Amino acid sequence: MGQETSKGLKWSLRILSSISAVIGIGFIIWSTIIQSPPKSALPVGLIVLGALALVLALVGLFHSMCGRLAPLTADQVAEQESLTSNLEIGRYVFLVFIILQFIALLVTIVMRVKFPHVTESEDFEEQRGARSAMAQIQMESLKNSVSRNKQATSPAPSEGNFYAASNKMYKSVTKRMSQKYGEFTQDPAFQKKWWQGIPGFK
Repeated sequence: MGQETSKGLKWSLRILSSISAVIGIGFIIWSTIIQSPPKSALPVGLIVLGALALVLALVGLFHSMCGRLAPLTADQVAEQESLTSNLEIGRYVFLVFIILQFIALLVTIVMRVKFPHVTESEDFEEQRGARSAMAQIQMESLKNSVSRNKQATSPAPSEGNFYAASNKMYKSVTKRMSQKYGEFTQDPAFQKKWWQGIPGFK
């Protein structure tokens, strides 16, 4: 194995391992941006993929810097020409995997930016808060209605209070949606889909 060839393979593998480590870290960070803490399939898959890429890259860098392949050629354990050929093939295979990882990361970013309504993980907390508030309003309305009926008063005006509170809640949550997603939330189809999951709203 020539000295120049050996140096070229060594540094190319080190560079590819470093790039793989950076991409692995990027996958892990991006998964926490998509959903924190990660619970659904996509963020968890990104964490697993990033962790594997990071571990493999660190193992490759460790063996490269410690010269783990040198004893194979020095003690004639492996044939030099065969080892050189395998390393050259492995370099390009490694490069292909890194390109695929990078493409997957770009696709995830594009889907996140262009189609925010597809990823519903960020809406979980807002939907849960809206449902809790709506359920509380319904309970208060029912409680007031029962109390007024027991007192034999005129038909309880709680229905009007309920719709007023519902309208107030609708405006509040819609305002937060507009601040987060911009003009996209003005789409009636999106608003209808978002609100259909809230009990008491039709």
